[in-house]
Amino acid sequence: MNNVRKRILASLLAAFPLILLVESGCQNQQDASVIIPKPPQWLTDVPSTPDWWPSIPANTNGTADLLERRGRAIELEAHVRDLVRKGTNPTRDRQKFIKDLTLLVEEIGPQSPPAKYLGGYIIDAYSSLGDFRMAAKQAESQLLHDPHNCAAALGLADAYEHLGERQRAIEMYDYSVKALKEEPFCRDTARRRGDILKRKTRPCQLKKPDWWDQFRNQPDWLATLSVTVPQFGSYRDAQEYLEAVLRKSRDARVDAKLCIVLSESFPLSASETIHGRFEVAQAYSRVGDHHRAITSAWRIPEEYSADDYHSTAALKFIADEFEKLGERTHAQQIRDLLPCFASAAPKEAERNSRDGAASSPQ
Repeated sequence: MNNVRKRILASLLAAFPLILLVESGCQNQQDASVIIPKPPQWLTDVPSTPDWWPSIPANTNGTADLLERRGRAIELEAHVRDLVRKGTNPTRDRQKFIKDLTLLVEEIGPQSPPAKYLGGYIIDAYSSLGDFRMAAKQAESQLLHDPHNCAAALGLADAYEHLGERQRAIEMYDYSVKALKEEPFCRDTARRRGDILKRKTRPCQLKKPDWWDQFRNQPDWLATLSVTVPQFGSYRDAQEYLEAVLRKSRDARVDAKLCIVLSESFPLSASETIHGRFEVAQAYSRVGDHHRAITSAWRIPEEYSADDYHSTAALKFIADEFEKLGERTHAQQIRDLLPCFASAAPKEAERNSRDGAASSPQ
C-alpha cells in the first residue's frame, strides 16, 4: 500500500472508529457458508456508470484532505434533502453527490470500513433518483467485496422489489436473514420484509363494521381539490417532502389528496405501500373523516399481517378512530386482537409457495 493510501485510510478510520469495531466484531461470527444468490443476467449487463456520468465534472482535488472531500459530499447530500423538502427536484445535485462519493470510495479502496459505510449513501442516492437498476448494480458490487454488508444486502433486495423482481427480492431477504444473523436490526428487517413478500398471514380475524361499504370509495370533495405535485424520481423523496409539508399545512383536505396522489405516483416496495396507506389514513383522520381513516388503515393488518410492527400500530390507530366515532365495542374488539398480531407466527399459504418468479424489469 502506498503512502497516499495509508494516509487516506488513517484519516478516514479516525473518523469512523465505531464502524471499524462493528465490522471486525461481526464478521468473525458470520456464517461463511451462506452464498449470495446469483444475479440475473440483466443486472450483469447494467453498465458500471449511468449515462449522465460524463456530464458531471469530477471533484477530485488531489490537494484536498479526504476527510474534507467526504465532508463536502455529505454537505451536498444535506443540500439535496433540503431541496426535496422545498419541493424542488434535486436530480443534478444528487448526480454530483453520487459521482463525488463514488470517486472517493474508489480512491480509498472499496473494502475499507469507511468505504462500506459511504457505499450505503450511494445505493440510497440511486434509489432516490428512481434508478433502481443502478442501485442494484451498486449493491451487488458492494456485496462482492463484503458479503455481510447490511446496507448492500437490504439495498439489493429493495431494488429488486421496485423492479418487480419479487422472487429475487425474497431470495435476497432470505440471504440477509442468514448472513446478517449477528446484526438484529438488519436480520429482523429482512425477515419482516421477506415474510410480507411471501404473503404470509397471521390467524387473526378482523371483522368489518356494518357501515364499511358506505365508505369504500374516496369522498366527493377529493375530486374537486387541486394540488401541486413536485416532480420527484421516487417515493423516498415524496415521503420527505410530505413530512415537511404536513408540519406546516393548514388544510387537512389538501394534505389528504397530496398523500393519495404521491402514494400512487411511483413504483412502491411493500414497506412503502404500508407507509403510504398509513399517511392517507392519518390525513383522513385530520380531516375528521374517521370512517375512511379506518378503512385506509385497515388494509395494513388485513394485507400485511406478517409485519407485526406496522400491523399493531395500525390496529391501535383504528381502535382510537372507533373511539372518536363513539363505537367503543368495535374499538375494544380491535384492541383484543393486538396479542394475536404481536405473537402469532405468520404462516405462508400453500398456494403462495408455488408462485413462479416475478416479472423482469422493463
